[in-house]
Amino acid sequence: PVIRSRALHRRSRLKWDRRTCSSPVSSIGAVRARTNRLSEYLTRSRRKDPNMAAALDSWHDIIRNGDASTLDTLIADDAVFHSPVVHTPQVGKALVVKYLTAAANVLLDGSFKYLTEMVDERQAMLEFQVTLDDIVINGVDHIRWNDNNQIIEFKVWVRPLKGMQKLHQAMAKQLET
Repeated sequence: PVIRSRALHRRSRLKWDRRTCSSPVSSIGAVRARTNRLSEYLTRSRRKDPNMAAALDSWHDIIRNGDASTLDTLIADDAVFHSPVVHTPQVGKALVVKYLTAAANVLLDGSFKYLTEMVDERQAMLEFQVTLDDIVINGVDHIRWNDNNQIIEFKVWVRPLKGMQKLHQAMAKQLET
């Protein structure tokens, strides 16, 4: 079978890319190559304006160092956290810091990594992957920040359901303490 794929990103300088592939393996390789090119472009465009994503850079420092102690300065007083498990949004700096600190304690075990970044002027979507109890969990962090480079909103999406259930159990243990 012939598989045709094409990708277009409005903000990138990539043009329509048509590839005819004879096997799904080479099609996956072509998609990964386009994704890598797009990711490189977005990273380059973010770095052109150093002030644009200072909050995002601070967030990456927390993830890289595995240290959530600097969250107090990064989170705005009126911040909102949207959990993939809890129905109601968690409003206020204290709750957001509490949830993100618990998440850091659960997820930053060495297997956590960001795969893709999509960055705009005041928001970013970061696709991540982590292994928890032999379950590979995929998710997206949607982060918005204000003019003071403080996070004002943090949404998390997680899949698969079994991974979300494991994450829920581990987070519940962290939040109890």
